[in-house]
Amino acid sequence: MTNKFLFYFPHYNVSKKAIRTERRVFRAVMFLAVFIFAIYVIPIAANAEHIFYTGNVEDLHALPDWAEWQANNSLCPAADADTSCNGNSIVISYDSAAEEVAALVFVYGGLSQNCEVIGNSVIMHEGIVEAYVFGGSTISGDAAENLVEINTGTVKAYVYGGDTTSGDATENMVKINTGTVKAHVYGGNTSTGNAAGNIVEINSGTIAGYVYGGCTTTGNAAGNRAELNNSTVAAPVYGGNTSNGDAWGNILEINDSALRAPVYGGSTSSGDVTGNIVKINKGDLSSPIYGGQSGRSGNAIANSVYISESSLKAPVYGGLAKKGQVTGNITYIDGGRFETQIYGGFAEEGNVEANIVNINGGVFKTVVMGGSTSIGDVIDNTINITDATIEINVYGGRVSNGNASGNTVSISGGTVRSYVFGGYTSNGNAINNTVNISENPDLATTVLFGGTSGSGDAFTGNTLNFAGSAIMVKGIENFEFYNFYLPEDATDGDIMLQVENSVTLKESEVEIFTREAITLQKGDKVALISSSSGINGAAEKTGEVQLGSLVTYDFSVYADTNTLWAELSDLRIAPQSSVLTTSRLAPLVLLNQGADLISMLESPKITYDEDNRYSAFGVVTGGTSTYDTGNGAELDVDGFSFVAGVMWDVPAIQNRLLLGLFAEAGWGDYDTHNRLENALVKGGGDTNYYGGGLYLRYEGLKNAHDIFYADASLRIGKADADFGGAGLSGCESGSTYYGAHAGIGYVRSISERTNIDLSSKYIWTHLGSDTFTSAEGDSIKMEDADSRRWRSGFRITNARTERVSLYFGAYYEYEFSGDANGSLGGAYSVDKASLSGGTAIGEIGVIFSPSANNDRLTITAGVQGYAGTREGFSGKFALQYAF
Repeated sequence: MTNKFLFYFPHYNVSKKAIRTERRVFRAVMFLAVFIFAIYVIPIAANAEHIFYTGNVEDLHALPDWAEWQANNSLCPAADADTSCNGNSIVISYDSAAEEVAALVFVYGGLSQNCEVIGNSVIMHEGIVEAYVFGGSTISGDAAENLVEINTGTVKAYVYGGDTTSGDATENMVKINTGTVKAHVYGGNTSTGNAAGNIVEINSGTIAGYVYGGCTTTGNAAGNRAELNNSTVAAPVYGGNTSNGDAWGNILEINDSALRAPVYGGSTSSGDVTGNIVKINKGDLSSPIYGGQSGRSGNAIANSVYISESSLKAPVYGGLAKKGQVTGNITYIDGGRFETQIYGGFAEEGNVEANIVNINGGVFKTVVMGGSTSIGDVIDNTINITDATIEINVYGGRVSNGNASGNTVSISGGTVRSYVFGGYTSNGNAINNTVNISENPDLATTVLFGGTSGSGDAFTGNTLNFAGSAIMVKGIENFEFYNFYLPEDATDGDIMLQVENSVTLKESEVEIFTREAITLQKGDKVALISSSSGINGAAEKTGEVQLGSLVTYDFSVYADTNTLWAELSDLRIAPQSSVLTTSRLAPLVLLNQGADLISMLESPKITYDEDNRYSAFGVVTGGTSTYDTGNGAELDVDGFSFVAGVMWDVPAIQNRLLLGLFAEAGWGDYDTHNRLENALVKGGGDTNYYGGGLYLRYEGLKNAHDIFYADASLRIGKADADFGGAGLSGCESGSTYYGAHAGIGYVRSISERTNIDLSSKYIWTHLGSDTFTSAEGDSIKMEDADSRRWRSGFRITNARTERVSLYFGAYYEYEFSGDANGSLGGAYSVDKASLSGGTAIGEIGVIFSPSANNDRLTITAGVQGYAGTREGFSGKFALQYAF
């Protein structure tokens, strides 16, 4: 017999001995689980105390003699030195002014000497505590998940969510709502151990002492959080703090609050600070702000300060290390008023690298530095200014003794009134720094320096990238490279940069660039730099400017006494750009093949009765075709198209009216071949479409054997295509399509088994415009494309048996338009490609009904061949079922 409760996965051919063994194991595990529950869980629930203190002095008692603090008139649950104290709660709510109320001194939610304290809480709604409040406290053990919540009460000394002398303090919390604490507040605190995941939240509170989300003397402070909302704190505030250890991942958030002492996301006296954050919104602070601070030795890495709409009267540091590496810190400012220095990263001794200051609004009465150190190198630091008023200097990187290299200052808005330095050193080299100017900032009283050095190279590799228009500056100094990005609306004689001081260019290189198509004509020139004080030493040069990979401008750069000119001498469009318009025809071709399916839908062959007037149909075609698109170009398309739907035979006297709904889709790939003067340029990609529409067909009986008819359709959907080749990649286009057809026809009996269908149809397909950018940076616009075709011809059908008919047909189709037009950069036309021209079409196929006695299912299969503008073949398979 097989036991369905086997402890292991059930199996077959098991011996009775094995079954008994598995039963014993299962029972042992269950007994162990019950034992653990009985030993640990039940005593915690049974022994936990819940104290509600309303001012009755009889509820107060002295603390145990082994407790760290000794006092009468205190509150705590029953505590044993060698027993865990978990799950207790104390609620305090009394009128502290009542005469019979004694002074409440210490409050412990949980208390132990040598064991853990977990999950205890103190909730204070009203009253006064003369000394300390602990959610949970132990001398040797962990303090975890304890809580202190103060609402409208006053604590005259310290508040601890969780506190331990030797152990970890984790996930404890202090929450203060409109309360007052006259000393320090700790979410979690330990002397020897880690402080992790602790929280302090203060809402409309007043704190006279320090605030720590988490604090430890020897250990790591990690993932702690302090939040101040509409509160006042007189002493320093820390998300996380340690004296000997690392501080990482701590957060300090300040909203609508006033502080008069330093604030720290994370801080350590000896260790690393990593990934700490300070967020300040509408704050009023008069002491320094540190995202992360390492006090004596250690590194400051990837710390952040975010400030919006605040008033600050002391320095701001994304990251600071007195003696260590300062890397990857960030200071972001969005509005406010700032009285002293702003730093991304700062060290007294050590390298400062890859720190960032982002400024988007505010008034700065101070200097702004991406990175700064007294002894060391400042490398790859960045300042981005999009909107601000800065009264004093801006330094990408600044050092007293060391090199400043690779630093960047970017200004795209606002006002800077003094000096801008890419890199600055008192003793060393300031090289390979960059200043970027764009949009329209106010720099009329500003001098731009690539680098400045008291004793070294301040010129080599420094670059000014200028993408503004009609901007005035006081001076430009120490740039080896000048890169000018012409605005798209530049006109003949425009001045890009007006300089008050004289400009020396004799050892500098000047380059011209453009990010968009420009309106300059051949022979037009733009003043790159104009100075009434003179231009010195600019050598004449010529150069090519690429717009993406397909448009080339030829410029001549030269200087006269007061102006550095750039003159457009030629404009060239790469001939391979014609591949773009050839490729544009691929989705149009696939859409046309789908339109052919709809315009050639068969009429249901049966006569319906009153209860059966519906039919379902599905048609699929696939093939390969080559199109002559003009100018020596060819387009090869391999694809499949599918249409499926239903028709309703509307009751009519003698005549027949069919209404249909259909869905359609198509998939294909294509190749282009453009024969240029000396080369064959190839491209290709994929295309597809999805859509649907309406179908209408009217049939009139001329006599018992002859029928005249008219049909029409409307369709709409989305077509996509991608392209690669001719030096381009990453081109993806998506456009809406819609179309219609209208046709007439006449079916005449030639003999008892043979008829001829004469038809003429007009087919229109529209593919909407689209703009996209290649991976190489070419901005490409494809215009609307329309196909307008007229197709006329005949089909002869011969019934070989009651179940099988053969047909063959011939048509001539003429494409009147089918043009693809495009442009580069929104301004420069690309050679068009076209499908226009005539095509002869021949077809042959079979129509089959599986049952001679049941004509509800009809199967059609055939092939078509094409010659002319379109060459190739396709096959078709169709099903039609009446019900």
